[in-house]
Amino acid sequence: MNDELKIEIGKRLDNIRKNKLEISKREFAKKINMQEQNFWKLLKGRTSLSIDKLIMLHDELGFSSDYILFGEGNIKGIREIKETITSVLLNYEGENLDIAMEIVKEILNKINCQYSVENDFTRQN
Repeated sequence: MNDELKIEIGKRLDNIRKNKLEISKREFAKKINMQEQNFWKLLKGRTSLSIDKLIMLHDELGFSSDYILFGEGNIKGIREIKETITSVLLNYEGENLDIAMEIVKEILNKINCQYSVENDFTRQN
């Protein structure tokens, strides 16, 4: 991994820390099971983000790996997207719910999001 990419990943992680998690560097390091000194190096681009840490940021904290690695897409992870979709769909019922779900499915398909709205929404109702 080149130095420029490591620096950009560090900046994006710091953005997540400050603007999404609103926690200290020490708390973020602890959250991803990293020593504070190594986390500081990660934020400064002096070390690489391991695949294990990337998976943890994605799976456990719900952040987009596309955003972390490439700065592309939404900073929101799939977990936050699911919560938003569910909160919107709760405002509908009957035929209107069916129409809303079809619209959501089409949008998710267009952005190539691997999320089944029916499974999550019906589990919560």
